[in-house]
Amino acid sequence: MSGLQLAALALAAFIGATAQSATGFGVVLPLAPLLFAFEDPPDAVLTIAIAALTHNVLVLATRHRRLELRRRDAALLVVAALPGLIVGALIVASLPKTTMQIAVGVTLLAALGLRAHQPERARRLDNTPAGAAVGLLSGTMTTTVAVNGPPLVIWLRARGATIIELRDTLAAIFLALNLSAIPSVAARGGTTEAASLAALGCGLVVGHASGLAASRRLSPATLERALLVLLVAAATSSIAAGVSGAR
Repeated sequence: MSGLQLAALALAAFIGATAQSATGFGVVLPLAPLLFAFEDPPDAVLTIAIAALTHNVLVLATRHRRLELRRRDAALLVVAALPGLIVGALIVASLPKTTMQIAVGVTLLAALGLRAHQPERARRLDNTPAGAAVGLLSGTMTTTVAVNGPPLVIWLRARGATIIELRDTLAAIFLALNLSAIPSVAARGGTTEAASLAALGCGLVVGHASGLAASRRLSPATLERALLVLLVAAATSSIAAGVSGAR
């Protein structure tokens, strides 16, 4: 990977970590389009999972208060996601790169739409069967397009999770999913580069500190607008790259 590509990864990691440390969701969004453009799909998914795991550890290790976890909800989502991780790993190893790039872009656009929903619009999801389905979907997304947050956010908000509960519970869920996804993807041929991980690590650490500061100083509306702009740019660029490569 070239120096310019490594710099782009570090910048994307910084932006994503800032977003997730401030809002509880978003570290993967700028990383997925770049890594699917730079690497083969299994390699991209593995690298994203390692980067996301690193950020999860940062979030949990730097909390200077007791975590407000929705333990039963988290357990349900993680258990339901495990079969999806395996299914997703099989899918990502068999699809062409251009297909995955388009899928990433479409998933990001879906993430944009899901984040626009208000909690009261999703009350019908406030039940265990819906949670199991959301967990399975999120697990499959983890090892295919590597963007797994949107369905989790919608279900937890439907359950009445506060913003603090959402941040802490998502951090714990993402930690479990990424720990499970890494060996699943690696066993099916996924590899990663030390230089990529170093660049991502630098961006994640600085971005996490920036996100913590932003969460204290900026309004939620400002953070939301910035993330929406990022989502649109990332989604359209990924779809465009996939369509161009398929021609």
